[in-house]
Formats: sequence, C-alpha cells, structure tokens
Amino acid sequence: MKRRIEIKRPWWYTTLRTMHFYAYKHWSLFLIGFFLVIGLWFWLCYLPYCANKTQCCSVEDYKKKVQSASLALEECCNCDPNLSIEQNEIDELRRDYGGNIGEITITLAWQTIDDLDLYLVEPSGEIINFENRKSRSGGELDIDKNAGESVTGNPIENIFYASKPQSGKYTIHVHYFGNNSAAYSIPYKVYINIGTGSKELTGTHYNVGEMHTIYELIIP
Repeated sequence: MKRRIEIKRPWWYTTLRTMHFYAYKHWSLFLIGFFLVIGLWFWLCYLPYCANKTQCCSVEDYKKKVQSASLALEECCNCDPNLSIEQNEIDELRRDYGGNIGEITITLAWQTIDDLDLYLVEPSGEIINFENRKSRSGGELDIDKNAGESVTGNPIENIFYASKPQSGKYTIHVHYFGNNSAAYSIPYKVYINIGTGSKELTGTHYNVGEMHTIYELIIP
C-alpha cells in the first residue's frame, strides 16, 4: 500500500484554488453581483454626473446642436456679414418707423430678428433705454424694434436730442437683450450724427446678455 504524501502548497495557490472552486460552484451569484455593481454605478455615479453637465453624452443634445448650427449657417448665407447698411438706408428706415433727428442723433442698426438695445448714459448718470425712453435733459428713444411680438429683419433703435444737450460725457452701449433666431453672430452698426458731422461704428454680438461700450461722446 502506497503512502499518501501531502504536498504543502503556497498560500496564494490555496487562495486561488478556493476562489476558483466557489466561482465555479456559485457562478450565478457572481454574475448577478456583477450586473448589480454595474447598475449601482450607472444610477449613483453616471446619471448624477451627466445631469450636472451642460454638454452631456446625449444623442438628442447633439442632434439639437447640429440643427442649431445648420440654421445659423443658413441664416448667415442669407445676410451680409459686413452689414453694409448705408446712411441713406438708415435715414429711410428712420422715416418709415416714425423716428426723428435732432442736434444729436444716435441710431443702432442690425439685420436679424433678434433684439438688441441701445443705451445712452448721460453726464448726470441718467440712462436712456427701453425702460427710460425720455430723459430729463431732453434725450428720447423713439424707435425700439424687435422688442415685442412684432419683429422685422431690418430693425433700428434711435435716440435723438431736439436741441443741444448739456455738456459732458455721453457713453453709448449696445446690449444683446434676446435672441429670436439661430444666428451665431449679430453684426451691428451705430451711426452718430452731431450737427453736420457724423461717425459710423461697428461691432458684433455673440452671446445673449452681452453689453458693449461702443463709444464715448464728449459735448463741449
């Protein structure tokens, strides 16, 4: 009769053999546990992370971005990126919209259906805009296009002083108030007429809420 010889195995070998035995015997429990861990990770980690990101890996989000970009390209192809509006066109639009000219006339023009606002800060600190259309010193905003439901593709805003205003510094701002289109950028022009002199300024808005300081006008 042969004598059985016990071979002493290393601890790691014994551990692996035990794990292999239990994995083989209880494979279904291991599989359920694996899918349970994946489900918990998806629920507790992935979904909260995705919800807090503005650019998530959602197919619908990408579809919306592509559609928005496509609309912006189509609109851009239908307009002049240099916004070549001449002074005589501005004068004609001002007359058509019932606007006025005076000792100082400041006109904002753009060519989309979005809502831009013209602001003028007087030396006293009073601001002429859509909320305060007429100042105590005589300045008045008499044209405010694309502010309501009725919009146009040739909007302007106009501020004028019928008589010479008080001396000091006047600061002109252009505010991107609201987007009504899918335009990526909104080029605009500001025309300043003082007596017989005139000045033309250009700018471009990209994001809703932007406020551009376009010019500082000194009245002696």
